[in-house]
Amino acid sequence: MNCQNCGYEIESGAKFCNNCGVPQQAAPVYENTVEPTAPQYSSSVPYNPYGNLQPPVQAKKSNKGCIVAIIIAIALIVIAVIGVVVLGVIGYNVAKDVVSDIDVNSADSEVVASDLEDYVVTGLTYEEIFSSNNIVETPTLFMTEESCSFAYAETDGYVEKSEYGFENDVIMEMVDTYYFPLDGYNDEEKDAYMTLTKADFTVEENLSFCTVTYNTTNSYLIVTVKYTHVDNKDNLKEMQNAGLLDEGDFDYLSMEETEKSYISIGFVKK
Repeated sequence: MNCQNCGYEIESGAKFCNNCGVPQQAAPVYENTVEPTAPQYSSSVPYNPYGNLQPPVQAKKSNKGCIVAIIIAIALIVIAVIGVVVLGVIGYNVAKDVVSDIDVNSADSEVVASDLEDYVVTGLTYEEIFSSNNIVETPTLFMTEESCSFAYAETDGYVEKSEYGFENDVIMEMVDTYYFPLDGYNDEEKDAYMTLTKADFTVEENLSFCTVTYNTTNSYLIVTVKYTHVDNKDNLKEMQNAGLLDEGDFDYLSMEETEKSYISIGFVKK
């Protein structure tokens, strides 16, 4: 006989299947009939009517994509911050270099006042520049028909004054006076400062038509540079060779053009 569950051939009258262990029911007795047989299976594996109904397997969600995205986002933020810092440093250094390269002593400078906003004290009148820095302004007397004076002050207390004697737009004489603040220096430091400052005016001292004088007060080191016979073309050429004037072929210094230049770099006219 065959197992009623798996169809495995077992001994006739067996109560249990030797293959699947399922209890066997007694088969009814049929007269003159062929005993019905269970379906035959070639597989020795016990049949499971639910064997093909497997629970759905849910694919595991991978976190790798999220982690990579987060890392990329953090990297971009770091790069952006570094870029801003680098650009800020570069911008600062460029601005500092622009200020340090400004030749505030040259009447031919083309630097506009906006480039000197943090370098020159603006908004003061000619008289206020001196009074606010406790300087007694003594005008220079020129042996010319006309004269004019310009001045400006820096944020650290440095003051510069430029005076001109001219006739018919031709500059004949000029005097530059520089006030270097000495507050906080002792006598020894003032002497050292004087030595260093004199080295800065070596070029002017070597000009035959120029005189340089030095004086000190409790608050300032004062340097006065006086040029005479500036209307002489040879003297102008000598100033060019010394680097005090821009290179060019001209017969005289124009008072009108010089005034425009001074006003453009923040000087105030008296």
